[in-house]
Amino acid sequence: MKKFVLIYGVLSKKSQRFFWVVLIVSTIGMGLEVMGIGMIMPMIEILIRPEMVDENSIWYKLISTIGDKSNFTLIGLCLVVSLFIFKNLYLAFQVNLALQVYFRCSG
Repeated sequence: MKKFVLIYGVLSKKSQRFFWVVLIVSTIGMGLEVMGIGMIMPMIEILIRPEMVDENSIWYKLISTIGDKSNFTLIGLCLVVSLFIFKNLYLAFQVNLALQVYFRCSG
């Protein structure tokens, strides 16, 4: 926390207004990146070994509500693709915000 206070003190008054906004937006972006990476391995496992779903009680309960295993795989892939689309749109917003802050504070 002391490092944030030191960094905050070095910034100009104009930059200090945007410091916490950029920090929070960047933290959310990092969380989305981690979630995206974490979703890859379970999807690969389900695609390679669909019988693995029967071994796990949580997946089995989810499949019983959806119906068929092929529907489960399709819905899972759609959710992962949707997550990646959302993540990339958010990161584009993050870059746009960072550029706006940079140009406002440098000029």
